[in-house]
Order: sequence, then structure tokens, then C-alpha cells
Amino acid sequence: MGVLLFVLLYLWRKSIFLSVMSAQYLALIFLYQAVLLVGWVWGSIVGVSDFAVAIRDFVAIVFGGGVFLGLLLCFASKKDDFITAQNYFYQGVRDSVLFVLCPVFLISMFWGHLFGVSLWYHDIIYYKWTGFSNNPNQVALLSSILPLFFIKIYSVCRYKLFAFCYLAITLSVGVFTMSSALQVSWIAGFCFYFINDFRSANKIFLRLACFVFLFMCGVVAVLYSKANVLITGYVNNFITSDGGQGESRLVLWSNAILAIEKSPFVGFGPGSFSGYNGPFGKEEAHNIFIDIGTNTGVIGGVIFFIFLFSLLVFSVVRKRRFSGALLASLISYSLFHYTLRMPIFWCVCAFVVADLFESSASRREID
Repeated sequence: MGVLLFVLLYLWRKSIFLSVMSAQYLALIFLYQAVLLVGWVWGSIVGVSDFAVAIRDFVAIVFGGGVFLGLLLCFASKKDDFITAQNYFYQGVRDSVLFVLCPVFLISMFWGHLFGVSLWYHDIIYYKWTGFSNNPNQVALLSSILPLFFIKIYSVCRYKLFAFCYLAITLSVGVFTMSSALQVSWIAGFCFYFINDFRSANKIFLRLACFVFLFMCGVVAVLYSKANVLITGYVNNFITSDGGQGESRLVLWSNAILAIEKSPFVGFGPGSFSGYNGPFGKEEAHNIFIDIGTNTGVIGGVIFFIFLFSLLVFSVVRKRRFSGALLASLISYSLFHYTLRMPIFWCVCAFVVADLFESSASRREID
């Protein structure tokens, strides 16, 4: 189905205003879904695939691909007035935060429930803000990119106070998720944005090297702060957003790699194949690339690596600092969580692809 849809998109690309580069990224998504399906067949044959979990994950990923396609087409149809379309998008993000997220968050400060739904998640130590989601990690994923939109919202907002209120709310929501992965993603996003503003760093590789250096410094700072908490004996919460699971997260990564070794080329299809006592314990690895490896093996891993990091390189080459910052933040957060099922992941990817290849200026660069 994905291959047929790609063929139709290629034949109709002029009618639907889709660039060749965007079509190639769609092809990568459809190819990944095909490999995922092959892995599912193999996982079912060897008896490690849980049908209920597999169908949930597969539908979620296919739906995410549909979200990617739909948003990409919406932006592509506005290629001659792309800046205006982007500004409306930024204003929509601002209004959603100020008039939806902000009231819910403020109400939750006084009442823990709203419409019969608990807005907080209580683990052993912390209360973490979840909003209407199932767990705080979903809110943290959204919060990984929302503060970055302040950069654009400030420039299009007539009343600058609204922009600063937006920033305060998004940062507060993120802080109350108690996510260390979120801190790393903020460091990555803002470092990527500002390092590409250095006029003295004209070389692409110099910029990337500076970004990697600053990013690692930020990670070290986060780990050091968490290490101080460990020393005082309060919580083992470094490199993870789920208090007390730093060591277990490493165990999940190790056991997921053992699962990959059992089917290195196509994986076992959608589902969770890590575990605390060994592979195939029906637990996620909580790392997007390791989880992709268990789902689609090396083939799917290479496809998705090309998809994400080529976009990151293009954002540097074409000087799209904001899109690159969004992607850097998203990738950094995904190093500690499996985000492929989340629609927000595909929304960010669609925005980045559209910004790189679908505006009139981008198409002139391609031509």
C-alpha cells in the first residue's frame, strides 16, 4: 500500500505541489514501513511477536506516516506564500499554549483532577505533570520542542508580553514533568540554534563540531548535577526521566541489543523485545535507535538514520537554524525514549521537510 501510494504521489507530484526531495523522504518512510512488515512476519514465524502489541505499534507508525504526509501536503500547497503559512502555524502554537495548555496547567496546581482525570503521576519520589496523557513522558516530548518556538513567536507576536508568557508556561510544564531527557533535548536544541549563528563559523563541519562540543558539555553538566543527587542518596535519576531507573535503563538497552543479534537484518517487527531479565521480556529499550533495531534490524536502522541525520545536515547547509534546532531537540529526547509512535514526532519531521524543500526559496535552491 505504501509503495502504491508513493508511485501515485510521484506521478501526481506536480498537481499536489510536492518536490522531488520531499517525495524521496516519503519513500524512505514507506520503505521503513515495508521492512517493519517483513520483520513482523519473521517475528510471528519465530514466535516472539505479541499480536496485540504489534498491531498497536504498527497502526500508530502508519498513522504517524499519514500525519507526516498530510502536514507536508498542507505546507507544500502554500509554497508561494510559505512564510505566511509558517506565521499562522506559529500563532496557532502560541494560542494553543496560552489558551489551552496554560489554563489546564494552572488549574492542576490547585486541583489534581479535572473532568475526573488525574493530571499528575506519582512515582516513588516525585509528582510528575501528565496533563490528559497517560504518562509524563508524552508531555515531556511535546515540551522538548515548545520552548524553541519562542524564537519564532517573539518575531511574529505584536505584544511581546504574550511571547514571554508563552515561554514561561512551556518551560514550567517541562520542569514539572521531572524529565532529565527533556533537559538534554533543550540543551541540544538551543545549542544547535545559536551555534549556527556564529558568523565566524562559516564551515559546515566547524559548526557541527562546535555543536557536538557544546552538546556534550551540556550533557556532562546534567549528569554531574544528577551525580550530586546520587551522592546525597536521594534518587538514582541520571540519564533517565523515570526516577530511580538509571541502571535499569542500561539493562534494557543491553538486552535489546541481544535481541537484535537474534535477527540482525529485519528485526522482529513492531513491538517491545527487551526485558529486565534478558531479551524478549516485552519491554521497550527506551532508545529510538535501539528499539528501531529490534523492530527492523540493521536495514530499518540505516533507513531511519539516513532520514533523520540527512535532514539535520540539510538544515545546516541551507541555514535553516530553527528547523535544525527542532530536529536536534527531538533526536536528543528520543535517545531516552521510543517516540516513533507519537504523532508529535511526525509533525516535527513534516515541518522540517517542508521548511527545507517546499518553500519557494527552497525549491529555487534545489533547482
